[in-house]
Amino acid sequence: MADRTDDFQIPQLLPPTVNVNQNSNINSDNRHLRKKQHSKAMMLQPKSDNLNFNWDERTAYHDKAQPSIIDGKATAEESGYLGTVFSSAVINLVGNGFFLHETRLEGRKRAIRHPLEYPDQKISKQRIEYYIDQYFETYHISYPIIHKPTFMAQINEIIPRPETDWESLYYIVAAIGSFMSAISQEESDDLDLFDIAKSKLSIDVLETGNITLVQTLTLMSNYLQKRDKPNSGYNYLGVAVRMALGLRMHRQIEDSNESTLDQEMRRRVWWCLYIFDCGQTIGYGRPLGIPCSGIDARLPLNILDSNLTALTVKLPDEEYQPTVITSVRLQSLFHLLSNSIYERIITDPFPSAQLLLDWDQLYLERWRKLIPDYFKKDEISSRFKLARFVLEWRYRNLKIIMFRTFLLKRIILSPKSSDKYNEDEYESKAAEMCLKECSDTITSMAMFWKENTKNNRMEVWYSLYFLIPAVLMPLVCLRNDPTSSYAKHWRLMSISHKISFRN
Repeated sequence: MADRTDDFQIPQLLPPTVNVNQNSNINSDNRHLRKKQHSKAMMLQPKSDNLNFNWDERTAYHDKAQPSIIDGKATAEESGYLGTVFSSAVINLVGNGFFLHETRLEGRKRAIRHPLEYPDQKISKQRIEYYIDQYFETYHISYPIIHKPTFMAQINEIIPRPETDWESLYYIVAAIGSFMSAISQEESDDLDLFDIAKSKLSIDVLETGNITLVQTLTLMSNYLQKRDKPNSGYNYLGVAVRMALGLRMHRQIEDSNESTLDQEMRRRVWWCLYIFDCGQTIGYGRPLGIPCSGIDARLPLNILDSNLTALTVKLPDEEYQPTVITSVRLQSLFHLLSNSIYERIITDPFPSAQLLLDWDQLYLERWRKLIPDYFKKDEISSRFKLARFVLEWRYRNLKIIMFRTFLLKRIILSPKSSDKYNEDEYESKAAEMCLKECSDTITSMAMFWKENTKNNRMEVWYSLYFLIPAVLMPLVCLRNDPTSSYAKHWRLMSISHKISFRN
């Protein structure tokens, strides 16, 4: 492969349905060629009787009832459009929809919750303060969208609170702290806290714009995703992105009269918003919401919060150790280098195995080399362990998505055909790469849980989110070709690592 280390972007394809040629015959030939190329790829999305993709997520859990699974995968009915990279597309392909919907809805009570049923005083102030502390002990370590010293000073009224929207930010922080720190399914104060946070906002927020609102809407979006309301979260995130763009948070401002703290926080909020948008978009197989073009905001510095205050004039030197910023920087770099790959795998025609293998080496391996030694698994402290492992699982998950089409082609189109012995060498390598990444993900996850002495819902949620696509592929192989000489290996991949989610 030629050395193209300066190539950051993969050329974008025009949609095959768009005619930009004056000669209709040429366009017809192109369509025929693309159709021929695309016929070689697996179509994961089955035909649906309901093509309007309507959804209604105005649901609540009465009497503390919980859904049977909280995985952020939206495998229930009325889930809106979910692209072919989404795990449920593979399940639909294998089981023709048989496995979906029923188990997912067990225990869920669908009813619109009236806000008056949940007054502000239902949860004590002391309890809310505890949940806020838990937010900074769990969620903040991976996603520092809030400056802790400033936020705590505002709570204690040491410094003035910003716009009236701050109350909503206060309650959503508490809601996330409650959800993430929970150690049992029965803990559900977060539901009430989110309702309060939502009640503090109105439709008028669409006619305003400030950084507090961007923080609030972004956190609400991520919370809703984790509470299995992906489309609601997707909408909140869309508003946050548009508001941030309107506030010019995506651009580097050299002549700003803002304080050093405010400038750095703008960068932190922007890049947290960016990785949330990329993560949700890729998770649901939808087109990217934030393009790379036009963005020149610098990445936030790897510094300690304690070294950045309202009185800071000069930015402190970066730390050569893990901080709450480390994960955000690395995940931002990951998406900057890999988003163009994602755009191509959701676009017709699907890239060839050879192209994907080249891009893997050119972009993904390049990103791996950017991970500093102090953030390697063997060196990381327990405080940052989840952030580090999630980063690895995210990387492997993209590779599973990239290469599983070729594995599915092998095991579903011709599992017992002699054609697989004449399989293209690149497609064969891609299929094996998919299984390897599945195996490595499961092994990594087993290691994480073996080393864990304490666990909470945040760890469970992220583990399930990335475990499902990793376990799915060996199970699909086993189901479609149980007599294969590889069947024992597939079975071992699925059951050898018993990961105990004690939540």
